[in-house]
Amino acid sequence: GEAASTAVVIHLGGGVMPCSAAATMATSWAQEEIPGNAAPDRVAQKATAGQREKPPIEPDESLRCTRIWQYQARAEWYYTQPACEYTVAVLILSNFLMNILEATIDPGKTKYAEVFSGLELFYNICFTAELVLNMYAFWCERFWKDGWNVFDFVVVSIGFLTTFNV
Repeated sequence: GEAASTAVVIHLGGGVMPCSAAATMATSWAQEEIPGNAAPDRVAQKATAGQREKPPIEPDESLRCTRIWQYQARAEWYYTQPACEYTVAVLILSNFLMNILEATIDPGKTKYAEVFSGLELFYNICFTAELVLNMYAFWCERFWKDGWNVFDFVVVSIGFLTTFNV
């Protein structure tokens, strides 16, 4: 249809890309190369039938929101690395063990309240940072279509609201 005849232009140096194409381009970039190997001023173009377009010199207002998405492919690459996944798994396990320890040695939350409150804050900050990275890397449709991401969003939101007594 209409999308087949439209060329998508990305200019990394200036951060210009139509918003609707951000997720598509981030996915194709992540599959083509490891982020960080591209020259900063490289112009990547994706068009049907091999057509090439020059990047706009002055982006119109509809393109200005795209600068924030220029690192999305790098974020996706980083988030899907085994080291990142293992780090998140270790955080989840250690948080679980910390909750067991707290329930065992201080069920009334009176003896070591400051220590466990500090640990709770630490874990909530870590999980919020992980959620933000995940949301940025896979925004929007790919993030919300994954049931685990929705579950993660709900759990982190509850933890955040609980920590700050909202």
